[in-house]
Amino acid sequence: MGNLHVRIDDRLIHGQIVASWARSLNIRSIIAVDNEMAHNAMIKDILLMGVPKEFDPQIISEDMLEEALQENLKSKNVLLITRFAKNLKNLSAQVMLATEVNIGNCSKQADSVYISKGIGVGQVLSFSQEDIDVLDSLQENGIKIITQQMPSDKEINWSTLKKNLKKL
Repeated sequence: MGNLHVRIDDRLIHGQIVASWARSLNIRSIIAVDNEMAHNAMIKDILLMGVPKEFDPQIISEDMLEEALQENLKSKNVLLITRFAKNLKNLSAQVMLATEVNIGNCSKQADSVYISKGIGVGQVLSFSQEDIDVLDSLQENGIKIITQQMPSDKEINWSTLKKNLKKL
């Protein structure tokens, strides 16, 4: 049986995911879940273009996740990526199969109300109230919430990050 790793990263699948995270976590399947991107063939092609096939990359809609995980988790470590924490609200049953959620890159959204300086150079993490509510709920249900830009960076837990959020 494989392990499920969850990452919030508004860039979805990109070089850092492939070069660092997938290799350090021994990932064999990268599943990006985004309803908008899943239905845009051109964007999907662009995002998947540089991803080695060894990672079995997919961009799917939320309604396809349960089936994709059933098949992939039988024998593979899976990295599930979504653009915003609030997207995990509809995926909570599947996210509960993971032990942690890693917050990567979260750029400003139209409904962002909080920001925090991230780990990387110039990195700023932005959250809507809905994002915060979803992360709080996952933590209350036993999921470890961290932010860690790169595998070599120090983990910062959600409670610490949340204390340092500033209202916009």
